Amino acid sequence: MNRLFTLTSAAVLMAASVNAAYAAPNTEDQLSAKDAKAAEASLKLMDQQIAEISDNAFLMNQTIDRTDDFEFQADRLAYLRDQVNRVGRELALIEADGDSLPQWQTDAVNQITPAMHEVADEATQATNTFNADSNRLFASGYGIETKEISDNAGKVAQHLHNDLKLANAEAAEARLTAALDKQNTAVPNKKLGM
Repeated sequence: MNRLFTLTSAAVLMAASVNAAYAAPNTEDQLSAKDAKAAEASLKLMDQQIAEISDNAFLMNQTIDRTDDFEFQADRLAYLRDQVNRVGRELALIEADGDSLPQWQTDAVNQITPAMHEVADEATQATNTFNADSNRLFASGYGIETKEISDNAGKVAQHLHNDLKLANAEAAEARLTAALDKQNTAVPNKKLGM
């Protein structure tokens, strides 16, 4: 009887320590988890913004021949610059927390940052072309520039979207593995008959 009590006590203490380890990560881990969640939320927002940049540039490209609609192109161009700048600010914030982020987030940021710099340069060139010859956009390089913006932003958005999907799948797999591990290490509640 004493042996059964000792085994049961040891099992309960072991289960309690496992639960405590899952329930109370150290403060540094909590901060890293918060940073990672904030960065993931920013990446999801950027995914949407970059897709909007691509769609906006595509729309701008498709309406170049409407030379009588100067204001439409000017408004779309201002919106494009605003979206590119927002993505740039989000990237800068994530890069500032780079040391505390999961590797996949750091890799995603490192891969999309140069591509977004290229999109920003193309947006600047499109703005310069628009300002120089807004009455003859169809005869300028504006069409090529807006197409490049759309294509490049579309590639960045697709890459980021794929990274986010992969991260979600890996997180779900990790949760399932942890649940299975926890289930496998749990103490059975029934008495074993001998």
